[in-house]
Amino acid sequence: MPYQSVERHEVAQQLANFQKGVLGRQQLLSVGWTPRMIHAQVAASRWQSLAAGAYLTHTGDPSIEAWWWVAHLLGGEHSYLSGSSALQAWGLHEPALPVTVAVPWRRHFRSSRDELVIVRHRSPAPARSRGSLPPAALVEFGVIEASELILSPRAVIALVTDACQKGKTTAGKIARAMTSYKRLRHRRLLLELVAEIHDGANSVLEFDGVRDVLRAHDLPTGRGQVRERVNGSVVYRDREIPEYGVIIEFDGRRGHEDPASRLRDNRRDLLALESRRVTVRLGWADVHEDACRSAIQVARILRSRGWPNAPTPCSPLCPANRQDWATFVPL
Repeated sequence: MPYQSVERHEVAQQLANFQKGVLGRQQLLSVGWTPRMIHAQVAASRWQSLAAGAYLTHTGDPSIEAWWWVAHLLGGEHSYLSGSSALQAWGLHEPALPVTVAVPWRRHFRSSRDELVIVRHRSPAPARSRGSLPPAALVEFGVIEASELILSPRAVIALVTDACQKGKTTAGKIARAMTSYKRLRHRRLLLELVAEIHDGANSVLEFDGVRDVLRAHDLPTGRGQVRERVNGSVVYRDREIPEYGVIIEFDGRRGHEDPASRLRDNRRDLLALESRRVTVRLGWADVHEDACRSAIQVARILRSRGWPNAPTPCSPLCPANRQDWATFVPL
């Protein structure tokens, strides 16, 4: 039964309300609109043509959510937001153009708009809609897809740790998602990352510290993000080596520079001392500029608390090569 005029407009309005003001040409044709009717709305400046086959039903600039719908409607029912756009839809990144949309490999879809980036897939990633938004790749798949466009390993570390720290996904989910991809630019780094995150690493600095200070010199790595209750409040220790009573805190945030934060950190360190534990604080320079010196200092503290071994030099120039490493103070 053909739609009546009032019904055509009502259905279009309902769709537009759900789709952030965007309507697709095929949607309109399927409910009784004709090309002439669509053209009349655009000619009267009641609608805007955002791309061939996609219209914004109000004046003014389209929102990022509107562009997401444009991408999905033009990409077809099997399309979904991919990479950084998927992470934006899940609330992990700040929304920004261009929009990356994944479409089936054989889908004939091109766009001359700079706002749209098209990628093609042979095996689609699992996707789901969030509220009234178009389908988006699940966070773990979005993280992997976004990492493919990143050259800096440190930026990849920040991407993955941030997604896990904010509770948007887990290391296990990322590891399982990786099995869906035959080729990955950062596969080895991602595998190291998910292993460290599973072990408790929670930031770029902590990941680098565990890798370059502890593991690189064969020091005990302990457990990460250890939860404990202090004065009725739950606190997390970045890393604890419980058998030797050593806590390692990675202070890479600017927030540690203000007096209130320093006072809070000092009180936590004093409480640790009351339980016969010592706290070692490593900052950005300690990890990235003086990893070997930091390793020697951590090793000396561990030795004083019963660790029977010695640090392994990470290179021929590493000061851990020195026979007097236990008393040597590198400047």
